[in-house]
Amino acid sequence: MRCLHVVDTLRPSPITAALAALLGTRVRAAGESDVHDVLAFCGGTADDALRSRARRIFVAGAGIDAAAVVHARDYHVIHAVDASAAHRIAPLILGSSATPLVYSGRALVLPGGPTFGRAADESLAAAADLTILEASAEGTEARTDLGSRMVRLDLARSGLLPADGTAVSLDTLTPSASSVLREWLACLARAAAA
Repeated sequence: MRCLHVVDTLRPSPITAALAALLGTRVRAAGESDVHDVLAFCGGTADDALRSRARRIFVAGAGIDAAAVVHARDYHVIHAVDASAAHRIAPLILGSSATPLVYSGRALVLPGGPTFGRAADESLAAAADLTILEASAEGTEARTDLGSRMVRLDLARSGLLPADGTAVSLDTLTPSASSVLREWLACLARAAAA
């Protein structure tokens, strides 16, 4: 699977730490490995943590055209990791690409992070090929009309997104965090195969 992960910024955060953990996860023990590229709209020092795990890192605005990356690379799936990135990349993908879009922004909401309102978020979730929600989120927000295009993962309970907003240590991942990471990666592969 060739996957483009899109994030708003490469500043160190729980989101970039979770992405680094995801990029280091393997679903299959042997055989063909997955290829992961990262597109960010702003650079930062988390670039160092991701560089060893991603095949390529692109920073839009640093001479990189996001549309060129999306259209020239023949990805199996594009993964909008956070809400800010999703709202920036979705019009491009949904308007001019047949590549499946997976939206994890609703699962990775940070306290005090940017919000776009419920209507904008629900529109994005409905337009995506697969939406990933945090399992411990309020049950009333579950969109029954999304059916099999919605997956709930225990990202927070597994320790991948600490409640205090700090980044998880990749050296001390719990077994439940590793399991959730494998499930998250399997969701991306499922979207790519659809």
